[in-house]
Amino acid sequence: MKTESLFKRKVQLAFGFAMLTLLLMGALSYRWMVLSDESNQWVRHTHEVLTSIQNLRLAMESLRSSSREFALTGRESDLDLFHANVIAVKQDQDDLRKLTADNPIQQNRLAALADLVAENIENSEAIIRLRRTQGLTVAATASLTDRGQKGADDFEALADKLQSEEMGLRKLRFAATERDLSQTKIILFTGTMLGMLITGVAGWSALRDSTMRTQAEAHLVQKVQELNRSNEELVRLADAARTMTQQMTHAAEHDALTGLPNRLLLNESIDRAITFAQRHEIQFAVLVLDLDGFKHINDSLGHPTGDKLLQSLAKRLVQCVRSTDTVSRQGGDEFVVLISEIDHPQDAISMSRRLLDVVAGATSIEKHDLHITASIGVSIYPDDGRDAETLIKNADTAMFHAKENGRQSFQFFRSAMNVQAVERQMIEEHLRRALERQEFTLHYQPKINIATGVVTGVEALIRWTHPTLGSISPGQFIPVAESCGLIAPIGDWVLREACAQAQAWAKAGLPMLTVAVNVSAMQFRNETFLDDLRVILSETGLDPRYLELELTEGALMKRAELTASILSTLRESGVRVAVDDFGTGYSSLSYLRKFPLDAIKIDQSFVGQITTVPDETVIVRAIISMGRSLNLRVIAEGVETQEQLDFLKAHRCDEAQGYFFSRPVPPQELVKFLETQLILSEGLQH
Repeated sequence: MKTESLFKRKVQLAFGFAMLTLLLMGALSYRWMVLSDESNQWVRHTHEVLTSIQNLRLAMESLRSSSREFALTGRESDLDLFHANVIAVKQDQDDLRKLTADNPIQQNRLAALADLVAENIENSEAIIRLRRTQGLTVAATASLTDRGQKGADDFEALADKLQSEEMGLRKLRFAATERDLSQTKIILFTGTMLGMLITGVAGWSALRDSTMRTQAEAHLVQKVQELNRSNEELVRLADAARTMTQQMTHAAEHDALTGLPNRLLLNESIDRAITFAQRHEIQFAVLVLDLDGFKHINDSLGHPTGDKLLQSLAKRLVQCVRSTDTVSRQGGDEFVVLISEIDHPQDAISMSRRLLDVVAGATSIEKHDLHITASIGVSIYPDDGRDAETLIKNADTAMFHAKENGRQSFQFFRSAMNVQAVERQMIEEHLRRALERQEFTLHYQPKINIATGVVTGVEALIRWTHPTLGSISPGQFIPVAESCGLIAPIGDWVLREACAQAQAWAKAGLPMLTVAVNVSAMQFRNETFLDDLRVILSETGLDPRYLELELTEGALMKRAELTASILSTLRESGVRVAVDDFGTGYSSLSYLRKFPLDAIKIDQSFVGQITTVPDETVIVRAIISMGRSLNLRVIAEGVETQEQLDFLKAHRCDEAQGYFFSRPVPPQELVKFLETQLILSEGLQH
């Protein structure tokens, strides 16, 4: 009984121990499955977080690239990708926020990341707005600022930190899980013999979970490889962005036509030259070079030819200067040359002459041998300015003086030029409103037949009286009107007013007088000049035979073939043409024979000295003889003394005008003068 009872007790104990072992093995097997499942979940979670971070980085880089692309091209279609990236960025942020909801540290990181994302989007939108409103140069300059790059760098740094932290968490979680699994394996191995069935089931389950975990690990390795490929794509995008940035930088700092530095890059070069000059106590020069007559080439041969000429001249200018100097195109036909490190102003003189010679050389473009000249203004640092803006402005002022003094020359800046420039600007501002405010009037100076003393005609001379500045002489405002393009409308007004006045005198019963009107070269070369003149004659009713146009030699000689055609048309209509200021220009018999002319006017500078300077006497006699041999009327201007009149009469000059007879007077005073002349004439006849 005792033995049986002991066996039963042992069996019970063994059975109980076996049951206990089986229960323990079952519990451990369950724990193995739970740990394995938890490990699989962490693998999936890590993969999802890393994928979301990478997607966000790719979307942000694409967003910045699309905004730079728009800044470079200005195509609105490029913004479709930008807006799609904005949406993708926000979606990726939401995904990350949900995946890391149980991690306060990562949530804080995401809040900072969201601020950087918003800043990057704002910078990109600012570049887009600048491209739309202010163009490529300003948008490109804005895209190159440190602020935009710093925002991108900060974002990438924080994304790297998030990715690194997630990988670190993965390692910690996997290490803990692996430690627990190892302990469980040991206990399972010890109890295998006591719970074969349960241990077998648990082993099969463990093998299955281990296989799944191995597959998950392999999948994670695959994703890591995909991330590496994504990183390579990021590198490619970064290289493309860098190339695009370099293109935008070049476009922002260089002239599109010639490839020369533009004003932005020139100013930087001048600023560096100023710093260097201050440190070494040296000088440098700024030259503003403007082409003479470039508009004529554009108008006659077309803008493509003009562009090729500018490109050719740009290359020649660069070859003419030193490697340390800078040649810049400021737009149109104006170039600026920075001559660094000069020892004295004579260096700038040598360079100016060299540049003038280079420009004056013939340029062959599309079977055309083009000849053009330039005018140069020079300013010297530090005497003529201590910053880029002042140096360029003063050189520009000097360049205008060079043009006024005959062109194909250079002028150094002088402080008095600024005073003249201010005065000139003031005159131009008032001149633009003078016509509409009816501030112009015409005065008339009679022309006298020297042989008979009879008035043969009058010359119309414009006068300007400003309400506050008072009387402004033609010598002051005519050059300004010519340079700013106002001479054509003013000239049309003078023609119309003079023709109307001549017709009014005729209707009032006065003898018909020829009215002479000065026509500027610019007005004469206007393609609508003949049509405008026909309209004026038709509307005023003046017989064309009583209108005489006075043109300078320079106006006649430019585009000589076209001039001959216009003069022939005028002659056919009855309008007369006289050469004004004869002797001060070309004075060539060839053009006098070529053109259909009626009269030449001896310039008053010769007439004023015919009784005092022998050489002037010879010139006047030669002009009178030349005019008579060509059957042209010869008119002497500026006659002021009886001696001058006697000389002209002795040498058979046809007509004269000047203060000796009458100053230029308003229409009503001229009527009194004519009436007096009529009375005197009638008295002489009786």
